[in-house]
Amino acid sequence: MAASSSTSSSRRADNGLGGGGGQQQQQQTAGSRRRKGPGALATAYLVLYNVVMTAGWLVIAVGLVRAYIAKGSYHNLYYSIEKPLKFFQTGALLEILHCAIGIVPSSVVLTAFQVMSRVFLTWAVTHSVKEVQTEDSVLLFVVAWTVTEIIRYSFYTFSLLNHLPYLIKWARSLSLSLRGRQGKPPSEEILPKKTHNKFTIIRNDVKIHLVHCALSNGSFRRIAHNICCSALRSAIWFIFH
Repeated sequence: MAASSSTSSSRRADNGLGGGGGQQQQQQTAGSRRRKGPGALATAYLVLYNVVMTAGWLVIAVGLVRAYIAKGSYHNLYYSIEKPLKFFQTGALLEILHCAIGIVPSSVVLTAFQVMSRVFLTWAVTHSVKEVQTEDSVLLFVVAWTVTEIIRYSFYTFSLLNHLPYLIKWARSLSLSLRGRQGKPPSEEILPKKTHNKFTIIRNDVKIHLVHCALSNGSFRRIAHNICCSALRSAIWFIFH
């Protein structure tokens, strides 16, 4: 009788504590599997890659500032950062490889579209069409890329190190809102709805001009020229409205 009571008590103890502990351990194991990231070697490589890319875009930013101070004008600043821009923008092609081999949990197709669109604009448009290089509108996408990439790569670097400063997190959220990746801006005071709509109009204006040029069978040089001029007109409209 005492043995039966002891056995019953031990069963109750297992069901109440041991069983619950096993279930909790299973949940923790499942959660750790879902949250499992790249290995130590892959993480070290990604940290190094993001640090190099952050430094590279910082070099481009410093080059733009130094050229502007030296010339006293924003005209033809592209030539001052042409080589580092081509190098580091082309280096973004490695991000497609990162997705393909699985060390970054992102879509290969979407990443390829995003990266190749910038590489196409860098080499097939800006590099190949000399007339475009003297356009002031080239400075618009160069500055936009520079600011965005400095924030993005630094965000990835600190995230991989599990030490994300609030300022970097806030800047990343703001940049995503400006590009329309999120439905609502971080703060109505920082980015009111009217401002967000202006950025949407700028993106749509560039797309409309691209489609219009393509359908009108314009030459490649004319298409590239109209894209840059469209971006410049949109920026002027954004500033003065």
